Amino acid sequence: MPSTDWVTIQGKKGHGAGKVTDDEKNAMIDHAVSTWEGMGLTDPEKLAFGIATMGLESGFDPHAVGKTESSDEYGLGQFTVHSTSSAPHDG
Repeated sequence: MPSTDWVTIQGKKGHGAGKVTDDEKNAMIDHAVSTWEGMGLTDPEKLAFGIATMGLESGFDPHAVGKTESSDEYGLGQFTVHSTSSAPHDG
């Protein structure tokens, strides 16, 4: 899907999120969708869920951080150190 399909999608704004331009947002979505499709994820509803999660959790800002000093959420999905370390890995 070309970036022009993403113009109506809005991300969260506020502390630690949403500090990206529309061009950066569109590029982030394009990259994510391309990666997911390369992994075999092609269901439009699942792709939409992933895009919505990035918009809600980080405002499409890959450098977004949690709201408090003691939180360790980071990135597009606001994952924590615990959630990434306990995720299944290949190899």
